[in-house]
Amino acid sequence: MIFNFFTHWGYILLILYYIGLLRRFQYSILLLLILISCGSLFINYINPRYFMIIYKKIKYKLNPPVSLYLDVLMHHLPLIIFLVYYDIKIPRDNLIFAFVIITMYLLLYNPFKVYDITISKKPSSRKNLYNKLINLN
Repeated sequence: MIFNFFTHWGYILLILYYIGLLRRFQYSILLLLILISCGSLFINYINPRYFMIIYKKIKYKLNPPVSLYLDVLMHHLPLIIFLVYYDIKIPRDNLIFAFVIITMYLLLYNPFKVYDITISKKPSSRKNLYNKLINLN
């Protein structure tokens, strides 16, 4: 499933924002984009491993630095573009929209499983494996 990644949720919200449906939730969308950017910093720079992308019978191993370029393009560039076009005339919302989106995502998916994050002081036994299998089938 492609929507188990929070980045894709951010893309949908950005599309709805640029269409004009979510204009009044601009501050919440900014918070969500900052969250996506910080999460990608952790996954790609603090805990780097490679990604395995599978589409039908094609397998592609994505190593740094290509994965780092894609990270900037897919996670940080949307935030930068959003900041450039941020309208300070729109009043800040109370972030309930952001809270609802984050809560919905956490109820539907476990980010520790989706992003293969372990919280333990000992090294992961899967260290030599891929970071995340991205199945595009």
